[in-house]
Amino acid sequence: KIPEPQVLRQEFTLRTLYPGDETELSEHLVRLSDADRRIRFGHTVSDRFLHNYAQLMLRPGALVHAAMVDGMIRGVAEARPAFATEGDMEAAFTVETGFKGRGMGSALFDHLMRAIAAAVHRRVVMAVIRSNTRMIALAQKNGANLLDGPAQVPAPLADELVEDVLCLVLDLTNSPWA
Repeated sequence: KIPEPQVLRQEFTLRTLYPGDETELSEHLVRLSDADRRIRFGHTVSDRFLHNYAQLMLRPGALVHAAMVDGMIRGVAEARPAFATEGDMEAAFTVETGFKGRGMGSALFDHLMRAIAAAVHRRVVMAVIRSNTRMIALAQKNGANLLDGPAQVPAPLADELVEDVLCLVLDLTNSPWA
C-alpha cells in the first residue's frame, strides 16, 4: 500500500502590530475573500472600506497581533474597548482562506487573550455571525459562553444583521490567561 502524503503545517510567527504597520495590515485585509470579509464584518465590504479600517485598527487602546508567513500578514487578532460595556474588550479575528485549519486562529486567540489579560481587562466580547462556526467553536472551546438573544452590534450592522449575529462572552478572571 502506498502511504498517504503528509500535509506539512505551514510555520508562522506571531507579532504585535504598531502604528506604522497599516500598509501591511491593509494588504492582509484586501486579500480576504468575499466570504471571509462577510465572516469578519457581517457583510461584504469594499477594498476602500478595508484600507480605511486598517488605518483605524492601530489606534490607542487597541491590541493587534498578526500571524506572519514569509514576512506577510496572513492572520490578525484585534481587540479594542467594547462600545457597550466599559472595561470589556471586543475581539475579532481574520485568517486568510489558504491559511485556515493550520492552528493560526487558535494561536492568535491564545496570544490575544494573554495580551488582554496582561492589560488588566477581564471580559472579552465577540460579535460573531451565526455561520462563522469555526470562530464559535474556537471561542467556546476556550470557555466563551453564548449569550441568549441577538448581539448588540454598532451601526450600520444593527439594522442589517441583528438576527444573524451572536454574542460570545469570555470571562478571563479564572482562565489560564489571568
